[in-house]
Amino acid sequence: MKNTKLQAFTPLFYLVWSDDLLTQKEFATLKEFINSLNVLSEEEKEYLLSKLDISNPPSRNELTQWKLDIETSIQDKSSIKSIFDIAKALSGNDLDLTPIESDFKKLENDLGILGEEALQNFKTKAGSFTANSHTDASFDIQKITQILDGKEAAIIKRVKSVISRPEFAYETSTDINVFRQTVYKWCKILADENLGNMAYPKEYGGGGNVEDYFAIMETLSYHDLSLVIKFGVQFGLWGMSVQSLGTEKHYAKYLKDIGSLKLPGCFAMTETHHGFERKRFGNYSNL
Repeated sequence: MKNTKLQAFTPLFYLVWSDDLLTQKEFATLKEFINSLNVLSEEEKEYLLSKLDISNPPSRNELTQWKLDIETSIQDKSSIKSIFDIAKALSGNDLDLTPIESDFKKLENDLGILGEEALQNFKTKAGSFTANSHTDASFDIQKITQILDGKEAAIIKRVKSVISRPEFAYETSTDINVFRQTVYKWCKILADENLGNMAYPKEYGGGGNVEDYFAIMETLSYHDLSLVIKFGVQFGLWGMSVQSLGTEKHYAKYLKDIGSLKLPGCFAMTETHHGFERKRFGNYSNL
């Protein structure tokens, strides 16, 4: 938002988009607020509303820039106590927000934005005691890594090598369908590396090493937790359910294809007197 006048709205847009989801209620509330502002031209309103396009969310780079602009505007200003104060700091003298202060603060309340709590999103630690402190002490990084990795060092090193490849470049899209496909692609690469079937018996194509499997899971968390979940559900909850609860015929028929991700699966369970278990008693209230 290069127009300084419009930068006043940056903190609002950042806060509603920072969780990667602009709800219909947030959209309707902001739209009504923007359209009610007589201090803005129709062209300016149209520009602001374009930033609320649910089908075209801001990129992560744009969100990062918004946050940087906000942090810069409030640095060393102890008077900043609310989002409205940030808006005033961003707009400078280009927009007099005084006539709409009560409306702006009502908007904060309608959006569920709590002033002091929201401000913590923008508090920089650059000037903190911790950031400015230094130590002359050091230790041998390789030695401490060796101690922490223990006997799983080889598999941890192997997984780190795989997730460092260009194919594992972090996905920046906020489109959930794009992200799901990316995580699935990552899982397929790991399966091709015979990492997904690590805990399965060797006679069924696996590695026969459950300790290595959990070391793989832990190491993947360095990259992306969504990957850990999908990897764990496919090869752990789904595959190990077959391994633990099945028989030889199930192992022979399914385990190899599960481990290669040729046979994707999921996992579902219930508890007695909860959810689907209640169907037997004619109670569908929790379904």
